[in-house]
Amino acid sequence: MFASSEVTKGAQRDVGVRTYVGSAQKAKSMSFSRRTSPLLAILMSVACGGPTRMSEPGSPVSSGPDDAASSGGGGGDSAAVLPEIDATPDASYPAEAGRLPSDDGGAMPDGSEAGGDEAPGRSLMVNTTNPQLYTINFKPSDADPQASAHDDVQTALVDTTKQMRAKLVVTLSGVGSGPAVGIAQYAASLGFHAYAIAYENGYDPSTQSNPDYFGNSRNNELFGMGLTPGIMVNRPDSVEVRVTKALTYLQTANSAGDWSYYFDASGKVRWSDVIFIGHSHGASSAAYYAKVLRLWRAISLSGPRDTNPVIATWLTIPSATPIERYYGFTGTLDPQHPDHIESMQIMGYLGVLTDVMTTPAPYNDSHRLQYDGAHNDSANCANYDPACKYMFGVQ
Repeated sequence: MFASSEVTKGAQRDVGVRTYVGSAQKAKSMSFSRRTSPLLAILMSVACGGPTRMSEPGSPVSSGPDDAASSGGGGGDSAAVLPEIDATPDASYPAEAGRLPSDDGGAMPDGSEAGGDEAPGRSLMVNTTNPQLYTINFKPSDADPQASAHDDVQTALVDTTKQMRAKLVVTLSGVGSGPAVGIAQYAASLGFHAYAIAYENGYDPSTQSNPDYFGNSRNNELFGMGLTPGIMVNRPDSVEVRVTKALTYLQTANSAGDWSYYFDASGKVRWSDVIFIGHSHGASSAAYYAKVLRLWRAISLSGPRDTNPVIATWLTIPSATPIERYYGFTGTLDPQHPDHIESMQIMGYLGVLTDVMTTPAPYNDSHRLQYDGAHNDSANCANYDPACKYMFGVQ
């Protein structure tokens, strides 16, 4: 039932990314610049009959030849053969730190046009011959020898007994905490590919009074590009590189899970099929990532925040992700509760603050949700199953 190992690719697109430096006033005058990369020609060679094909999220799965030996989860002779593509993130981009998209549309950070997601280049091909929950434990340095900081054991999961969602969930833990495995386990139980990442979360932005520090630090956390003022993160230790390297590692460790589905033809992550869900510090990071990458969803548990002691500049910059994909979940017994409410208000989350304990799903379609509990309670989605399913878009 457990597996271990690597990857290749699928899909199509040019890639750009938003970064931000400076004040909100500067943000209004900056324009978006994207870096394009040539698309690689892809030839798919699929061994006879095997893997499950899924053209749309949530569509039914069918069985094919076994891709894993009993509980191992590694590749077998009957596995789909995917082309080799360089999945090394380009250490040179973004070329111009401080660029923002123009307010009148244009290209999105994932390479698609404004208002659109990047389409997968192929179907999801999870092998369901031997359906099971695959759990793969590995360190960042196992996937990338250049990784050094926060080299904690990470966990990736995919449950092929479930209806597959064709979405990757990356979980972000709170300040100083190890990978958020519990949230990843919950996501996998819903049919998502899930990855509990080890990342730079050892700093507390609330100790700072420079409004640019918050966004710069979270940008460095994501891309490792050295924006200042902010915490410094080496490029191999950035979230973007670690997600890329993890997917590469997991395709070999667990080819039955078809982790390479989340790559485009050039070996870059197709972010518009990724959900970031974070708790506490990770809650604000998830929301920030959605500002600079077009995501499928950004879910903030006990967050977002970055409104104390000053209001962070990034809260008011344009967003690559549509606002209807942001969700916040805050506890009435959490001392940070007023900050969470203020942050959701500033960013314009949909709806009004709605109590999930007294209002049934779909909570009047609000994306500003509260529960009767403390700060850490929100990290246990099983205790708020209807609310968490709603935020994940699982009905």
